[in-house]
Amino acid sequence: MDERRNGFWMVWCEGGRAPTYRHASYESADSEASRLARLNRGSVFYVLRCVGGRVMPQPQPREVEVVYQAGESAGERPWGEN
Repeated sequence: MDERRNGFWMVWCEGGRAPTYRHASYESADSEASRLARLNRGSVFYVLRCVGGRVMPQPQPREVEVVYQAGESAGERPWGEN
């Protein structure tokens, strides 16, 4: 395992917006699901528990060497001339 993060819970309603808040406890998420259900009668609010995650590492920059033929350099010709 490369990385550890604290577990969390989220509240989700099918057809609603994507969850954005991470609840630190089940009780907090359950309380929020109850609050939202009271405000949105007929909608079901689910309490979801995170069980894992994945991340793709950022690629590392690579150095690129620029070479010129003999007699050619950026300073020998004005910009824009071919």
